[in-house]
Amino acid sequence: MLSGNAPFAILCPTTLWTLFHTSEEIYTRMVYANFVRFIHLFAPGVYIALVNFQPEMLPTDLMFHIAGNRELLPFPTLVEIL
Repeated sequence: MLSGNAPFAILCPTTLWTLFHTSEEIYTRMVYANFVRFIHLFAPGVYIALVNFQPEMLPTDLMFHIAGNRELLPFPTLVEIL
């Protein structure tokens, strides 16, 4: 709800779960939308865990590809994800 001529929106009566919903989810099945939301929530953490702490779990070709792409980046993995 926009108040008056101010460019600020009021978000106060909301929950954390409400912030994860998008308007496109109205047209998709609930199971599919929850699955996509779950993947998007945990994918960055799994990527950080695999690249930094468990690189031996990744296939060798994939690890070389990730390492080659990260050579030119001046930031650590956590800053890259953010």
